[in-house]
Amino acid sequence: MKAKRTQLNRQEWRAVGALSGVFFLRMLGIFLVLPVLSPYASHMKGASPLLVGLAFGAFPLLQTAFQVPFGWMSDRFGRKPIIAVALFMFTAGSLWASFAHSILELIGAMALQGSGAVAAVILALVADLTRPEVRTRAMAVIGSSIGLAFGVGFVCGPLLAGHFGVASIFEIMAALTPIAMLVVLFVVPTPEKHEHHDEAEVSAGGFKAVLTNPDLLRMNTGIFVLNGTLRGLFLAAPFLLSTLVQKQHEWLVYLGALLVSGVVMVPAIIFAERDGYMKEALYFSLLSLGLGLLLFTSGGRSLTWFSVAIGLYFIGFSLLEAIMPSLETRLAPAENRGTAVGLFNMSQYLGSFGGALLGGAFLRRGSAGISLGQSYWVLFVILACSVAVWAFIARKLPMPTRQQHAAAADAPVADGEA
Repeated sequence: MKAKRTQLNRQEWRAVGALSGVFFLRMLGIFLVLPVLSPYASHMKGASPLLVGLAFGAFPLLQTAFQVPFGWMSDRFGRKPIIAVALFMFTAGSLWASFAHSILELIGAMALQGSGAVAAVILALVADLTRPEVRTRAMAVIGSSIGLAFGVGFVCGPLLAGHFGVASIFEIMAALTPIAMLVVLFVVPTPEKHEHHDEAEVSAGGFKAVLTNPDLLRMNTGIFVLNGTLRGLFLAAPFLLSTLVQKQHEWLVYLGALLVSGVVMVPAIIFAERDGYMKEALYFSLLSLGLGLLLFTSGGRSLTWFSVAIGLYFIGFSLLEAIMPSLETRLAPAENRGTAVGLFNMSQYLGSFGGALLGGAFLRRGSAGISLGQSYWVLFVILACSVAVWAFIARKLPMPTRQQHAAAADAPVADGEA
Protein backbone atom coordinates (compact mmCIF):
# COMPACT_ATOMS: atom_id res chain seq x y z
CA MET A 1 0.00 0.00 0.00
CA LYS A 2 1.31 3.43 -0.94
CA ALA A 3 2.36 5.55 2.03
CA LYS A 4 0.68 8.87 2.65
CA ARG A 5 2.36 11.72 0.82
CA THR A 6 3.96 14.39 2.97
CA GLN A 7 1.94 17.60 2.98
CA LEU A 8 3.01 21.18 3.61
CA ASN A 9 1.98 22.26 7.10
CA ARG A 10 0.18 25.50 7.92
CA GLN A 11 3.31 27.59 8.43
CA GLU A 12 4.87 26.26 5.23
CA TRP A 13 1.74 27.13 3.25
CA ARG A 14 1.77 30.60 4.79
CA ALA A 15 5.39 31.11 3.78
CA VAL A 16 5.01 29.65 0.29
CA GLY A 17 1.75 31.51 -0.39
CA ALA A 18 3.14 34.84 0.73
CA LEU A 19 6.43 34.46 -1.13
CA SER A 20 4.57 33.34 -4.27
CA GLY A 21 2.65 36.61 -4.03
CA VAL A 22 5.88 38.55 -3.69
CA PHE A 23 7.35 36.77 -6.70
CA PHE A 24 4.16 37.40 -8.68
CA LEU A 25 4.13 41.14 -7.93
CA ARG A 26 7.81 41.45 -8.83
CA MET A 27 7.52 39.50 -12.09
CA LEU A 28 4.22 41.14 -13.03
CA GLY A 29 5.94 44.49 -13.30
CA ILE A 30 8.53 43.04 -15.65
CA PHE A 31 6.00 41.34 -17.92
CA LEU A 32 3.71 44.37 -17.97
CA VAL A 33 6.39 46.46 -19.63
CA LEU A 34 8.01 43.82 -21.85
CA PRO A 35 5.54 43.95 -24.79
CA VAL A 36 5.49 47.77 -24.92
CA LEU A 37 9.01 48.88 -23.95
CA SER A 38 10.82 48.93 -27.30
CA PRO A 39 8.48 51.39 -29.14
CA TYR A 40 8.43 53.56 -26.01
CA ALA A 41 12.23 53.63 -25.75
CA SER A 42 12.62 54.29 -29.47
CA HIS A 43 10.96 57.72 -29.14
CA MET A 44 13.15 58.91 -26.28
CA LYS A 45 15.75 61.63 -26.54
CA GLY A 46 19.07 60.26 -27.79
CA ALA A 47 17.61 56.89 -28.84
CA SER A 48 19.63 54.78 -31.26
CA PRO A 49 19.14 51.12 -32.26
CA LEU A 50 22.00 50.00 -30.01
CA LEU A 51 20.77 52.01 -27.03
CA VAL A 52 17.19 50.77 -27.41
CA GLY A 53 18.55 47.21 -27.38
CA LEU A 54 20.64 48.05 -24.32
CA ALA A 55 17.61 49.49 -22.51
CA PHE A 56 15.78 46.26 -23.28
CA GLY A 57 18.68 44.18 -21.99
CA ALA A 58 19.93 46.22 -19.01
CA PHE A 59 17.56 44.55 -16.55
CA PRO A 60 18.54 40.91 -17.27
CA LEU A 61 22.24 41.82 -17.45
CA LEU A 62 22.21 43.28 -13.93
CA GLN A 63 20.08 40.37 -12.71
CA THR A 64 22.84 38.04 -13.87
CA ALA A 65 25.50 40.03 -12.05
CA PHE A 66 23.70 40.35 -8.70
CA GLN A 67 21.94 37.00 -8.21
CA VAL A 68 24.87 35.25 -6.51
CA PRO A 69 26.14 38.23 -4.44
CA PHE A 70 22.67 38.86 -3.01
CA GLY A 71 22.31 35.18 -2.18
CA TRP A 72 25.62 35.15 -0.33
CA MET A 73 24.77 38.40 1.52
CA SER A 74 21.48 36.89 2.66
CA ASP A 75 23.39 33.98 4.22
CA ARG A 76 25.37 36.48 6.29
CA PHE A 77 22.92 39.29 7.03
CA GLY A 78 19.56 37.53 6.86
CA ARG A 79 17.00 36.93 4.13
CA LYS A 80 14.40 39.57 4.93
CA PRO A 81 16.77 42.58 5.15
CA ILE A 82 18.39 41.66 1.81
CA ILE A 83 15.00 41.12 0.14
CA ALA A 84 13.90 44.53 1.45
CA VAL A 85 17.05 46.16 0.01
CA ALA A 86 16.54 44.45 -3.36
CA LEU A 87 12.88 45.49 -3.54
CA PHE A 88 13.81 49.06 -2.59
CA MET A 89 16.29 49.14 -5.51
CA PHE A 90 13.59 47.82 -7.84
CA THR A 91 11.17 50.50 -6.60
CA ALA A 92 13.75 53.26 -7.07
CA GLY A 93 14.48 52.03 -10.59
CA SER A 94 10.77 51.95 -11.44
CA LEU A 95 10.24 55.51 -10.21
CA TRP A 96 13.27 56.70 -12.17
CA ALA A 97 11.97 54.98 -15.30
CA SER A 98 8.56 56.65 -14.93
CA PHE A 99 10.23 60.09 -15.08
CA ALA A 100 12.92 59.22 -17.64
CA HIS A 101 12.99 61.45 -20.72
CA SER A 102 16.16 60.22 -22.40
CA ILE A 103 17.28 56.76 -23.45
CA LEU A 104 20.32 56.98 -21.17
CA GLU A 105 18.07 57.70 -18.19
CA LEU A 106 15.91 54.71 -19.10
CA ILE A 107 18.97 52.44 -19.38
CA GLY A 108 20.11 53.57 -15.94
CA ALA A 109 16.64 53.02 -14.49
CA MET A 110 16.33 49.53 -15.97
CA ALA A 111 19.81 48.68 -14.70
CA LEU A 112 18.86 49.86 -11.19
CA GLN A 113 15.74 47.70 -11.35
CA GLY A 114 17.79 44.70 -12.38
CA SER A 115 20.35 45.19 -9.63
CA GLY A 116 17.60 44.36 -7.12
CA ALA A 117 18.10 40.65 -7.77
CA VAL A 118 15.71 39.12 -5.30
CA ALA A 119 14.89 35.71 -6.84
CA ALA A 120 17.79 33.75 -5.34
CA VAL A 121 17.15 35.17 -1.87
CA ILE A 122 13.44 34.32 -2.01
CA LEU A 123 14.25 30.73 -2.94
CA ALA A 124 16.76 30.57 -0.07
CA LEU A 125 14.06 31.86 2.31
CA VAL A 126 11.67 29.18 1.02
CA ALA A 127 14.35 26.60 1.82
CA ASP A 128 14.71 28.04 5.35
CA LEU A 129 10.98 27.76 5.98
CA THR A 130 10.21 24.33 4.50
CA ARG A 131 11.23 20.76 5.27
CA PRO A 132 13.40 18.94 2.71
CA GLU A 133 10.64 16.45 1.84
CA VAL A 134 8.24 19.20 0.68
CA ARG A 135 10.79 21.70 -0.62
CA THR A 136 10.57 20.69 -4.28
CA ARG A 137 6.80 21.18 -4.28
CA ALA A 138 7.20 24.52 -2.52
CA MET A 139 9.63 25.66 -5.21
CA ALA A 140 7.16 24.51 -7.89
CA VAL A 141 4.42 26.66 -6.35
CA ILE A 142 6.76 29.66 -6.37
CA GLY A 143 7.64 28.94 -10.00
CA SER A 144 3.99 28.79 -11.04
CA SER A 145 3.60 32.43 -10.03
CA ILE A 146 5.97 33.35 -12.86
CA GLY A 147 3.66 31.75 -15.43
CA LEU A 148 0.67 33.60 -13.98
CA ALA A 149 2.56 36.91 -14.05
CA PHE A 150 3.57 36.23 -17.67
CA GLY A 151 -0.06 35.83 -18.77
CA VAL A 152 -1.45 38.76 -16.78
CA GLY A 153 1.43 41.04 -17.78
CA PHE A 154 1.22 40.41 -21.51
CA VAL A 155 -2.50 41.16 -21.53
CA CYS A 156 -2.61 44.08 -19.10
CA GLY A 157 0.64 45.77 -20.23
CA PRO A 158 -0.57 46.75 -23.72
CA LEU A 159 -4.01 47.58 -22.27
CA LEU A 160 -2.54 49.99 -19.71
CA ALA A 161 -0.07 51.46 -22.21
CA GLY A 162 -2.82 52.04 -24.77
CA HIS A 163 -5.02 53.98 -22.33
CA PHE A 164 -2.60 55.58 -19.86
CA GLY A 165 0.86 55.43 -21.42
CA VAL A 166 3.94 53.32 -20.67
CA ALA A 167 5.10 55.64 -17.88
CA SER A 168 2.00 54.59 -15.92
CA ILE A 169 3.24 50.99 -15.96
CA PHE A 170 6.46 52.00 -14.23
CA GLU A 171 4.39 53.90 -11.67
CA ILE A 172 2.32 50.75 -11.04
CA MET A 173 5.54 48.75 -10.64
CA ALA A 174 6.76 51.29 -8.09
CA ALA A 175 3.45 51.04 -6.20
CA LEU A 176 3.29 47.24 -6.17
CA THR A 177 6.78 46.65 -4.86
CA PRO A 178 6.30 48.25 -1.41
CA ILE A 179 3.26 45.97 -1.00
CA ALA A 180 5.57 43.02 -1.66
CA MET A 181 8.02 44.44 0.88
CA LEU A 182 5.31 44.64 3.56
CA VAL A 183 4.29 41.04 2.83
CA VAL A 184 7.89 39.88 3.32
CA LEU A 185 8.35 41.81 6.55
CA PHE A 186 5.01 41.12 8.25
CA VAL A 187 3.35 38.08 6.63
CA VAL A 188 6.22 35.73 5.81
CA PRO A 189 7.39 33.87 8.94
CA THR A 190 10.87 34.70 10.17
CA PRO A 191 13.13 31.62 10.16
CA GLU A 192 14.87 30.72 13.40
CA LYS A 193 18.21 30.52 11.60
CA HIS A 194 19.68 31.00 8.14
CA GLU A 195 21.45 27.97 6.74
CA HIS A 196 23.10 27.50 3.38
CA HIS A 197 21.10 24.85 1.53
CA ASP A 198 23.13 23.20 -1.23
CA GLU A 199 19.94 21.90 -2.83
CA ALA A 200 18.47 25.43 -3.07
CA GLU A 201 21.40 27.89 -3.21
CA VAL A 202 24.54 28.45 -5.23
CA SER A 203 27.70 27.00 -3.65
CA ALA A 204 31.14 28.02 -4.88
CA GLY A 205 32.38 24.44 -4.54
CA GLY A 206 29.73 23.16 -6.92
CA PHE A 207 30.60 25.34 -9.93
CA LYS A 208 33.12 22.94 -11.44
CA ALA A 209 30.85 19.92 -11.15
CA VAL A 210 27.95 21.76 -12.78
CA LEU A 211 29.99 23.40 -15.55
CA THR A 212 31.54 20.06 -16.55
CA ASN A 213 28.22 18.19 -16.62
CA PRO A 214 27.21 17.79 -20.32
CA ASP A 215 23.49 17.44 -19.57
CA LEU A 216 23.39 20.58 -17.44
CA LEU A 217 25.34 22.47 -20.11
CA ARG A 218 22.70 21.43 -22.63
CA MET A 219 20.00 22.73 -20.32
CA ASN A 220 21.83 26.03 -19.77
CA THR A 221 22.17 26.41 -23.54
CA GLY A 222 18.47 25.73 -23.94
CA ILE A 223 17.27 28.30 -21.41
CA PHE A 224 19.73 30.83 -22.90
CA VAL A 225 18.19 30.29 -26.34
CA LEU A 226 14.61 30.28 -25.05
CA ASN A 227 14.87 33.62 -23.25
CA GLY A 228 16.97 35.08 -26.04
CA THR A 229 14.09 34.44 -28.41
CA LEU A 230 11.66 36.13 -26.01
CA ARG A 231 13.65 39.37 -25.77
CA GLY A 232 14.60 39.39 -29.45
CA LEU A 233 11.02 38.74 -30.51
CA PHE A 234 9.45 41.36 -28.26
CA LEU A 235 11.90 44.02 -29.24
CA ALA A 236 10.62 43.64 -32.82
CA ALA A 237 7.04 42.32 -32.54
CA PRO A 238 5.49 45.47 -30.98
CA PHE A 239 6.67 47.49 -33.98
CA LEU A 240 4.95 45.00 -36.32
CA LEU A 241 1.75 44.89 -34.28
CA SER A 242 1.50 48.68 -34.22
CA THR A 243 1.09 48.64 -38.02
CA LEU A 244 -1.78 46.13 -37.83
CA VAL A 245 -4.01 47.27 -34.97
CA GLN A 246 -4.63 50.37 -32.87
CA LYS A 247 -2.55 50.60 -29.70
CA GLN A 248 -5.54 50.36 -27.36
CA HIS A 249 -6.54 47.04 -28.97
CA GLU A 250 -3.15 45.31 -28.94
CA TRP A 251 -3.95 43.52 -25.67
CA LEU A 252 -6.70 41.54 -27.39
CA VAL A 253 -4.14 39.93 -29.70
CA TYR A 254 -2.02 38.79 -26.75
CA LEU A 255 -5.09 37.64 -24.81
CA GLY A 256 -6.21 35.41 -27.68
CA ALA A 257 -2.73 33.93 -28.09
CA LEU A 258 -2.39 33.25 -24.35
CA LEU A 259 -5.81 31.60 -24.12
CA VAL A 260 -4.94 29.27 -27.00
CA SER A 261 -1.56 28.45 -25.49
CA GLY A 262 -3.19 27.71 -22.14
CA VAL A 263 -5.67 25.29 -23.71
CA VAL A 264 -2.79 23.39 -25.33
CA MET A 265 -0.26 23.72 -22.50
CA VAL A 266 -2.26 22.32 -19.57
CA PRO A 267 -2.98 18.85 -21.04
CA ALA A 268 0.50 18.71 -22.57
CA ILE A 269 2.14 19.29 -19.18
CA ILE A 270 -0.10 16.66 -17.58
CA PHE A 271 0.92 14.10 -20.19
CA ALA A 272 4.58 15.07 -19.89
CA GLU A 273 4.82 15.04 -16.10
CA ARG A 274 2.29 12.36 -15.13
CA ASP A 275 2.57 9.89 -17.99
CA GLY A 276 6.22 10.28 -18.93
CA TYR A 277 5.89 11.99 -22.33
CA MET A 278 8.60 14.49 -21.45
CA LYS A 279 10.63 13.98 -24.62
CA GLU A 280 7.60 14.26 -26.88
CA ALA A 281 6.46 17.43 -25.10
CA LEU A 282 9.94 18.94 -25.41
CA TYR A 283 10.14 18.40 -29.15
CA PHE A 284 6.56 19.52 -29.70
CA SER A 285 7.41 22.73 -27.83
CA LEU A 286 10.51 23.34 -29.91
CA LEU A 287 8.60 22.69 -33.14
CA SER A 288 5.86 25.13 -32.13
CA LEU A 289 8.40 27.73 -31.02
CA GLY A 290 10.46 27.49 -34.20
CA LEU A 291 7.44 27.48 -36.51
CA GLY A 292 5.99 30.53 -34.78
CA LEU A 293 9.27 32.41 -35.21
CA LEU A 294 9.45 31.50 -38.89
CA LEU A 295 5.89 32.70 -39.45
CA PHE A 296 6.93 36.06 -38.05
CA THR A 297 9.06 36.55 -41.16
CA SER A 298 5.75 37.43 -42.84
CA GLY A 299 4.06 38.63 -39.65
CA GLY A 300 3.59 42.18 -40.91
CA ARG A 301 1.30 41.15 -43.76
CA SER A 302 -1.91 40.72 -41.79
CA LEU A 303 -3.28 40.59 -38.27
CA THR A 304 -4.34 36.98 -38.77
CA TRP A 305 -0.81 35.98 -39.79
CA PHE A 306 0.65 37.78 -36.80
CA SER A 307 -1.88 36.20 -34.41
CA VAL A 308 -1.13 32.66 -35.60
CA ALA A 309 2.60 33.29 -35.26
CA ILE A 310 2.33 34.71 -31.72
CA GLY A 311 -0.03 31.89 -30.71
CA LEU A 312 2.41 29.21 -31.86
CA TYR A 313 5.27 31.00 -30.13
CA PHE A 314 3.38 31.26 -26.84
CA ILE A 315 2.47 27.56 -26.96
CA GLY A 316 6.11 26.57 -27.38
CA PHE A 317 7.46 29.10 -24.92
CA SER A 318 4.92 28.35 -22.18
CA LEU A 319 5.51 24.60 -22.43
CA LEU A 320 9.27 24.95 -22.30
CA GLU A 321 9.07 27.37 -19.38
CA ALA A 322 7.16 24.67 -17.49
CA ILE A 323 9.17 21.65 -18.63
CA MET A 324 12.74 22.90 -18.43
CA PRO A 325 12.96 23.85 -14.72
CA SER A 326 11.42 20.48 -13.82
CA LEU A 327 13.89 18.68 -16.05
CA GLU A 328 16.79 20.73 -14.66
CA THR A 329 16.07 19.65 -11.09
CA ARG A 330 15.89 16.00 -12.18
CA LEU A 331 19.20 16.15 -14.04
CA ALA A 332 21.09 18.05 -11.34
CA PRO A 333 22.88 16.00 -8.64
CA ALA A 334 21.22 16.54 -5.27
CA GLU A 335 24.40 17.84 -3.64
CA ASN A 336 24.81 20.54 -6.33
CA ARG A 337 21.18 21.22 -7.21
CA GLY A 338 21.18 24.78 -5.87
CA THR A 339 24.28 25.65 -7.90
CA ALA A 340 22.84 24.01 -11.01
CA VAL A 341 19.58 25.94 -10.72
CA GLY A 342 21.49 29.17 -10.01
CA LEU A 343 23.59 28.82 -13.16
CA PHE A 344 20.45 27.83 -15.06
CA ASN A 345 18.80 31.11 -13.99
CA MET A 346 21.92 33.11 -14.83
CA SER A 347 21.93 31.55 -18.31
CA GLN A 348 18.30 32.62 -18.60
CA TYR A 349 19.14 36.26 -17.85
CA LEU A 350 22.21 36.24 -20.12
CA GLY A 351 20.05 34.88 -22.93
CA SER A 352 17.59 37.74 -22.40
CA PHE A 353 20.43 40.26 -22.61
CA GLY A 354 21.82 38.65 -25.78
CA GLY A 355 18.38 38.56 -27.41
CA ALA A 356 17.84 42.23 -26.61
CA LEU A 357 21.13 43.26 -28.26
CA LEU A 358 20.38 41.03 -31.26
CA GLY A 359 16.94 42.58 -31.65
CA GLY A 360 18.40 46.07 -31.39
CA ALA A 361 20.72 45.30 -34.30
CA PHE A 362 17.67 45.08 -36.59
CA LEU A 363 16.30 48.50 -35.70
CA ARG A 364 17.09 51.50 -37.85
CA ARG A 365 17.18 55.27 -37.40
CA GLY A 366 14.96 57.15 -39.86
CA SER A 367 13.41 60.58 -40.27
CA ALA A 368 10.51 59.50 -38.02
CA GLY A 369 12.82 58.14 -35.31
CA ILE A 370 13.76 54.55 -34.50
CA SER A 371 11.79 51.86 -36.31
CA LEU A 372 12.10 48.25 -37.40
CA GLY A 373 14.37 47.81 -40.41
CA GLN A 374 13.21 46.25 -43.67
CA SER A 375 15.38 43.18 -43.01
CA TYR A 376 13.60 42.43 -39.73
CA TRP A 377 12.67 38.95 -41.03
CA VAL A 378 16.34 37.95 -40.74
CA LEU A 379 16.04 38.37 -36.96
CA PHE A 380 13.27 35.76 -36.79
CA VAL A 381 15.21 33.38 -39.03
CA ILE A 382 18.22 33.67 -36.70
CA LEU A 383 16.03 33.05 -33.66
CA ALA A 384 14.35 30.05 -35.32
CA CYS A 385 17.76 28.62 -36.30
CA SER A 386 18.96 28.97 -32.71
CA VAL A 387 15.94 26.91 -31.61
CA ALA A 388 16.80 24.28 -34.22
CA VAL A 389 20.41 24.16 -33.02
CA TRP A 390 19.29 23.58 -29.46
CA ALA A 391 16.85 20.89 -30.62
CA PHE A 392 19.86 19.10 -32.13
CA ILE A 393 21.87 19.54 -28.90
CA ALA A 394 18.94 18.35 -26.79
CA ARG A 395 18.75 14.99 -28.57
CA LYS A 396 21.16 13.50 -26.02
CA LEU A 397 19.33 14.75 -22.94
CA PRO A 398 18.37 11.78 -20.76
CA MET A 399 14.59 11.91 -20.49
CA PRO A 400 12.64 10.05 -17.78
CA THR A 401 10.86 7.09 -19.35
CA ARG A 402 7.23 6.10 -18.82
CA GLN A 403 8.45 3.14 -16.74
CA GLN A 404 10.46 5.50 -14.51
CA HIS A 405 7.41 7.70 -14.06
CA ALA A 406 5.33 4.66 -13.09
CA ALA A 407 8.00 3.48 -10.64
CA ALA A 408 8.24 6.96 -9.10
CA ALA A 409 4.47 7.12 -8.73
CA ASP A 410 4.41 3.73 -6.95
CA ALA A 411 7.38 4.47 -4.68
CA PRO A 412 6.45 4.99 -1.02
CA VAL A 413 7.01 8.38 0.51
CA ALA A 414 7.38 9.29 4.15
CA ASP A 415 4.40 10.27 6.24
CA GLY A 416 4.41 13.87 7.38
CA GLU A 417 2.55 16.57 9.18
CA ALA A 418 -0.89 17.34 7.83
